[in-house]
Amino acid sequence: IPNTTIRGFNEHNDIGTILERYGYEWRGRRKMLSPYSSPGQAGVTIDADTNRAYVHHGGDPLHDGYWKRPFDVVCRLDYGGDVRKALKAIRGQA
Repeated sequence: IPNTTIRGFNEHNDIGTILERYGYEWRGRRKMLSPYSSPGQAGVTIDADTNRAYVHHGGDPLHDGYWKRPFDVVCRLDYGGDVRKALKAIRGQA
């Protein structure tokens, strides 16, 4: 897997902006509300210093116990986790 493509994507895309594209909403400076949250609690933690998000909502497709970077979000939500398809699409945008 070409790490330079993924690294470049992550460096040029903000995690909060990426999540907003998928319906996540800001609730303060470090929290977001998942569109999959039934209780309406902001269970997405944003670490702006590392450009990552951690999803606490069990029903959210991004919830798997790992921090997510922008590429991870796009890969999971647009390409069902298929890294090859996501990379092909990203390269096509360059």
